[in-house]
Amino acid sequence: MRIYKDKYIERSFTTGGEWMTRNEKGQYTEYIGPIISYSGEPFGGEKMSPKLEKEMKLYEFEASKDSILYDEIKPKYSRNFIEPIPYKHKLTDEEKEKGEYSRYFCEILNLNSIVEVNKEQHKYFKKDSTPYHKNIEIVEIKLKTSVKSISYNKQQIEKAAEKIKEIKNFVMPTDYMNWPRNVRGIQKDRLSNRFYPEGERVPDVLPKAYQEGNDIVQTNPIVPIRQNCAGCIFYEDRWCTKFGAEVKENYWCAKYIYDIEEDTYYRPDIDLPE
Repeated sequence: MRIYKDKYIERSFTTGGEWMTRNEKGQYTEYIGPIISYSGEPFGGEKMSPKLEKEMKLYEFEASKDSILYDEIKPKYSRNFIEPIPYKHKLTDEEKEKGEYSRYFCEILNLNSIVEVNKEQHKYFKKDSTPYHKNIEIVEIKLKTSVKSISYNKQQIEKAAEKIKEIKNFVMPTDYMNWPRNVRGIQKDRLSNRFYPEGERVPDVLPKAYQEGNDIVQTNPIVPIRQNCAGCIFYEDRWCTKFGAEVKENYWCAKYIYDIEEDTYYRPDIDLPE
């Protein structure tokens, strides 16, 4: 059993902005609390122990947040490591024909930065061949273009969010979808003006995907169950704040913000697909 001699121990306290801890994945977290230094090496805690020495080593805050601090990293790793290069996915003719496509994302853990990358970069980061790779979390999301696959796409995105939480800011379950000319609950005249079955005009500002939604029973097969205007973040007393128009509570569009109870941080200011 290791013995820690008092003459080598110094104690202090930090209120923040000075030190960070690092977990097994290489992720850094700001440390606030008591500090015990042994032979000049700082650790987060009050009493020295082998467990504390192993798990609560402290790193200087400024150095940690702007760079990767791996003790085992050598210059050769830095020279050989390729940083993520941003990429914007575009649907290819082959993907259009198959009705399926994949998108790849990585999160730079110490910077809390999410970047979309191409397939080749995804393969590179998946190799985990240098210590720098441990600072990159990667996901592949397999999606479909059919409007009947919204629920499937939603599940794929939720699965990816288990690894990269804020991935929902970067991909939607309705991306690349083309809506049928005739959707449920909407009628058109010769000039393509839209009307409700009762004869009331549908505001022109509402998107093409605007149609009857679903409650606990799925009556519209191309809209996910339990999704309608009444349950959307943009709905306020028969008014859509997203489009600035009156809507019906039992209708729906692709701008519907899903899982709002679970993802209260997510209210996008980007343009979402129609």
